[in-house]
Amino acid sequence: LAKAKSDLEQANQQLAAVRAQDARWKLAQLFQTVHQARQSLAAKQATYDDLVATVKEALQPIDKLHTEISAAEKAAAETTAKISEKEKLLAQAQGAVTPANQAIGTAEAAVADREKVLKTILDTAAQAAPAKVDELTKQLTLQNTDVAQLREARAAKTAGSPEYAEADKLVQAKKAEIAATQIALDQVKLPPKPTESPEAKAAQAEIAKARETLEQTRAAAKEAADKFAVAEKEFTKTKVAREAAQKQLAELKLKEPEVVKAAQAAKAAAEGAVPTAEQELAAAKTQAEKVRADYESAKGGARSAAIAVPPKG
Repeated sequence: LAKAKSDLEQANQQLAAVRAQDARWKLAQLFQTVHQARQSLAAKQATYDDLVATVKEALQPIDKLHTEISAAEKAAAETTAKISEKEKLLAQAQGAVTPANQAIGTAEAAVADREKVLKTILDTAAQAAPAKVDELTKQLTLQNTDVAQLREARAAKTAGSPEYAEADKLVQAKKAEIAATQIALDQVKLPPKPTESPEAKAAQAEIAKARETLEQTRAAAKEAADKFAVAEKEFTKTKVAREAAQKQLAELKLKEPEVVKAAQAAKAAAEGAVPTAEQELAAAKTQAEKVRADYESAKGGARSAAIAVPPKG
């Protein structure tokens, strides 16, 4: 009898151990079910959130496109306004180039004219010298003839008489004329320096003045050309910017219907899927709560089974 009781007690313990093991296995299965339910709930929540966000943000591409169109329209309008201004400045700069270049021609002609005047003065002076030598030589010859005659007339007078004194005055006066003529002749025979004449100096001053004007005119023409180059560059830059803005605007407007259609379709699809997603999310929440409750219940039962003491017969 004692042995039978011992065998029964051992059998009860084995049965309790089996039941506890079975409870732990079932609890593990329930825990896995809870984990899967949580994953499913998270996935459903993510899907639902994505759909809600899509509904909310689906039309943003349209807003973005309209913002880009507005910016392109503004840029096109601004560059169109600017190009009129740049074109006006370009025309003004171009209008200043031609007169400036013409002024160079006028200034160069003025220099050439004054150089011709100086050359004429120098040529005239060079040609006049031989004639002047000949003239003064003849004049000196006549004066020497005259003084010889006056000396003869003086010699015919009594020395110390009033008549002699008067005749001597005539001789001395003629000698003074001869000396002046000789000096003039010697000056003419010297190497010519026509550039030192008053006429030549005046002509040279006019040439210097004309050359200064020419340099100023060339500087003004260069300044006008530089301004034209800058104005042309600015005009081209603005023109390119306007064309780019107009091209962008045309491209944006061309794709506007497609963007609107795609955004509206995306919103409609998301809105259509939201009810189903809400239902699936609610079902997932219910399922997660159920399996969680089952798990907690099973967890409590397993704990009780683990601490239970088998009866002793």
